[in-house]
Parts: sequence; C-alpha cells; structure tokens
Amino acid sequence: MTTRAPSQQAGNRPGSTVAPSLFERTEVAGLHLRNSFAMAPMTRSYSPGGIPTAENAAYYRRRAAGGTGLIITEGVYVAHPSAGHETTVPRLVPDAAAGWRTVVDQVHAERTAIFAQLWHLGSERRSTDGQPGRRRRGWTSTAVRGRTR
Repeated sequence: MTTRAPSQQAGNRPGSTVAPSLFERTEVAGLHLRNSFAMAPMTRSYSPGGIPTAENAAYYRRRAAGGTGLIITEGVYVAHPSAGHETTVPRLVPDAAAGWRTVVDQVHAERTAIFAQLWHLGSERRSTDGQPGRRRRGWTSTAVRGRTR
C-alpha cells in the first residue's frame, strides 16, 4: 500500500483529524460505498400500520445527505404474524412495498447504500407483550420445550 501525504490523499477534509481513507470510496462484499461511514439502526416506530411514509424517506435521506456511506434501517418486522405486535414498526409486507421504494429511492439519490435490519421478536412471547390473552407461535408448529417461567 502506498502512503501519501495527508494533503495529497483523496477525500481529505480541511482540519480533519480522521484518517482520510475513511472518506474514500470502498467496497464491502461487492457493495460499492462512497465512504466507510455507516449509520447504525435506531428504533423510531414512525410507520403507521407498518408502512413507511414520506417522513421516513425524508429522515433517511437527510442522514444520507450528511455523508453516510451505508444506512442500516431501524428494525423491520419480517412478514409473519409472530414477528411483532407494534403497529408503528415498519414491516416487509406487500402493502409496505411502495413506502420502502420511496425510502430506498431517496437514499440512493444521495449516493448512499441502504440495508434493512430484519426483526423478529422470537418464536414464543408472553401475553404481556401487548397481546393480552394471546400467545403467538413462531415459524413452526413445534412449541418451545423445557421453558420454565
């Protein structure tokens, strides 16, 4: 690897004490990123009915415009009834496809990559998690065995 003086390195920002290579294009597992900065997921719960809105798209676009190379979304419930019960958490269901398309298009407009953080609350949950009197089973018909509570 060739080392150049800081003033010659691509992506060096005036007054920056961060390694200039963080600002350079990079590749991770075949995905080309404009820099090495990634935004970690943060739960927001602003998707009424589990469908991302224009406000969600604007939120993610602002973060992309700030220079992030990769955005990992808030937790997104997978398309299964046992995934979760909150109605404001986004879901990967057909009704949400248009909302997600807008989010992705807005982020890509800023030359930033985006991944969804897939979320499932577990194969069996207590009735105290927002579904009074109901227990939701997971992906299989097999109960969770050996459970003591």
